[in-house]
Amino acid sequence: MGKRLTLFVTVLFAILAWQSALSQGLPKTFRLTIAPTTNGKVLVTDAHTAYTSGAMLPADSVVTIIANPAEGYELKLMTLNGDTISSGARHTVKQDVSIEATFQVSPVSAVGSAVLQEVEIPNPFSESLTVHCASRVYRATLLTPFGQVIATIEPRGGDERLEFATDSLPSGLYILRLTDGHGRYRAFKVVKE
Repeated sequence: MGKRLTLFVTVLFAILAWQSALSQGLPKTFRLTIAPTTNGKVLVTDAHTAYTSGAMLPADSVVTIIANPAEGYELKLMTLNGDTISSGARHTVKQDVSIEATFQVSPVSAVGSAVLQEVEIPNPFSESLTVHCASRVYRATLLTPFGQVIATIEPRGGDERLEFATDSLPSGLYILRLTDGHGRYRAFKVVKE
């Protein structure tokens, strides 16, 4: 009987303590959701903490949302609870936070290779896409504007001409990314007629 009474009293005090905490107002938090993305990352930070998806953000805290694209990509669109924001935006947390970001191939590389300056690319192209003066190209990649790889060519070295068969591709905009032996690259917008 004594053990039951002790257990009852312990549970009763726990319930009373919980009710007291509720009446005093527990600190409010809101859930952070960052949608999975490719070709980049989304960072959410405040003055002290970097948060990941699923974290609970303190109410009224101010967070900074940063889009960090992978090399060769740029931010296309980022939204916070459905509203478009830019990278570096600051947000005061008043409700659950949902962030989505999409990245696209950067049309021109900021780290463009001087070695790849002499290449010649007919633009627009039709049945095939040919890269001339390509002896210093280590890798050539043809992508959709959204970064999906269509084809990659890794020449044997010294090839002056690289050719992508494009007869099965629909007309439209594509990105041709040429990489030299040091990992530097240039990206070109090309159009298939």
